[in-house]
Amino acid sequence: KWGLKFNDKKSQILMIGAKNNVNRKWLLGNKVLKETKSYKYLGTIISHTLKDTTHIDQHLASKAKKQESYMRYVLAKNMDINRIHFGDTLWHKAILPSLDHAAAVWFNESKKANEKLSSMQYNMGKAVLKIRSMPSKAALLGDLGWLPICDHLNIKRISYYEHLLNMSETRLTKVVYNELATLHRNGKKTAFKYVDNINSLLIDKGLDFM
Repeated sequence: KWGLKFNDKKSQILMIGAKNNVNRKWLLGNKVLKETKSYKYLGTIISHTLKDTTHIDQHLASKAKKQESYMRYVLAKNMDINRIHFGDTLWHKAILPSLDHAAAVWFNESKKANEKLSSMQYNMGKAVLKIRSMPSKAALLGDLGWLPICDHLNIKRISYYEHLLNMSETRLTKVVYNELATLHRNGKKTAFKYVDNINSLLIDKGLDFM
């Protein structure tokens, strides 16, 4: 009626919790769509398992390497004038907001994921200080005055959770959260572990009274 057309080349099927099945056939109109194990949506990679390790491993790791190279290039091009101040600005205003995109709802829930994120920040710090030695992470971050990235991400998650609690009950986001919270209270498992993860975070930080 409105002359709209779907682009089957930009459309895929993501089956949550299911293994790929070559015998399944998905149609959008008369066009066949492919199944995929992960899908990039609004800058976040969503895995069919809904585990966030895919986003960290496949997306953030490569993004961080490119941004580290970009940081080194920009600082060198600036002839290292005010290198630390300029590098600090690049980290906080450009790179960190890119890495923490949508972190309010994805979690680095494994030790390996935490180590990868910490390593990304560590390499950025070394690029700013222009050093090849291997100081401790605590010493490097302390010298730069940077909050550990995992702590930064957790602050963002807690802040968003508070916003979520105060959100109108008619918002779709709140409706979905209420459903997940109800299932959690009833002891039922869900594919999306947001409620489990945010509860664990609040307990760990002594904020489970929220």
